Amino acid sequence: MKTRTAICVLFAGALLAGYTSLSHAQSTTLSKVDVFKTLKPGQWVQIEGVPQRDMSVLATEVKILTGDFRDDDWEVFGAVRTLNRGLKEFEILSLKIKTNDETDYQVKDKNRQFTKFEDLKTGMLVEVEGS
Repeated sequence: MKTRTAICVLFAGALLAGYTSLSHAQSTTLSKVDVFKTLKPGQWVQIEGVPQRDMSVLATEVKILTGDFRDDDWEVFGAVRTLNRGLKEFEILSLKIKTNDETDYQVKDKNRQFTKFEDLKTGMLVEVEGS
């Protein structure tokens, strides 16, 4: 199976809350207590919240995802914390993101150019998809 990675740079005036989600999934609304009763290791979840200094996330919304999606599809949104230009890797939150020659770079701001790994900078707000 080929690995697919797409990186989209989002330009914003302030750092937004950390966000992770998966594509092609459905969610079910449960009460706060029910979420922890039904959550099991290995389940896919979508979390919205605020990253904390201790590398945790203060969750404001948690969704347990069900439906038809591949087990290896993922998406993460946040600021670039570190860059390793030699290995073409970077970090968002505490996740190491690896790129390759097939990585697709896109920009949502038509006034800026983002076409290669070298255009990536520490502190940029990015959305990354992969498998």
